[in-house]
Amino acid sequence: MARLSFYHWVKNFLDLQLDLQPKMIEQFYDHALQIPYWQNSQKELAETVQNDLITFAHNHPLGFELNDIRHANTWQTLELQQGQDFYQVLRDHGPGKMEESKRKYLALSPTQILQIHVLDNGGLDVCVYSNRVKVDGSRLKPLSPLTRLHYNSALELVPGQTQLLQTSHLTWARFQMDDGACHGLLFKGYTFQKADAFMGKVMSQYPELYYALKRLERHFIDLKSDPLYQELVALLEKANAMAASPHPEATRLAETALQKGQLALKNIFPNDKLLTLLVTNLEYRITDGRPQRPSLQGKPEEPCPSLRPLT
Repeated sequence: MARLSFYHWVKNFLDLQLDLQPKMIEQFYDHALQIPYWQNSQKELAETVQNDLITFAHNHPLGFELNDIRHANTWQTLELQQGQDFYQVLRDHGPGKMEESKRKYLALSPTQILQIHVLDNGGLDVCVYSNRVKVDGSRLKPLSPLTRLHYNSALELVPGQTQLLQTSHLTWARFQMDDGACHGLLFKGYTFQKADAFMGKVMSQYPELYYALKRLERHFIDLKSDPLYQELVALLEKANAMAASPHPEATRLAETALQKGQLALKNIFPNDKLLTLLVTNLEYRITDGRPQRPSLQGKPEEPCPSLRPLT
């Protein structure tokens, strides 16, 4: 399994036009050791990769010494249990003190932190780190981010830039956006095996990728500027208005809008107050309930919480 995992990771994560470098091997270990299976099989993982590299180097000379690689059987990793320690490791690992004001952090869960780096050009580098770190001499270093996204100043994914997004547990997407079309791969499990391909359609045609991206973006992109959110609100408002009328399309529109609203609340905008209000009222109307129409001029739930260092 170690050989298969390494093969899939090289094939799916790396640019195959680049020469293999020691840091690439260590990036593989970074990803693998965030998976429980390889945490429990660390020795097997390292020895298999090391032996395969020795065999490969006999026939294909490498541009570095094999001894330059620190293999995973010499690593020590651990999980940080305290959020403040987690934050401190990320802060110490990032850019210099002068950049501190341009980095913001938000705890997504007890085991994951969102890091947002505001670039000089107004763009964003967005990373999600797990709380598993490695010991590097007297320091602790975060493992490679589970997610790394690059945005331009318009808060759109940078065209042509490789993006990495963890869509769910043990599932990742590596993709690029070009003229609104999405190209890339979805891969799963501790062997990093290809599960799906993105073949140039708009991202909304790939629900697993699309929903995961929107779930993350709600933490740093204002919902008022999100076309999907605004389109959904408009659809639900129209369906609520038509549900009380004899319009022949009222029932079909209400059922379609309700399904989309429920999916959005579950997968993209959980606990959003305006969507919850619109969906709940539409449910009553479809089942012949007639509550008083709510004021739909309310504002959505605060979409962009103030991001500040954890305390």
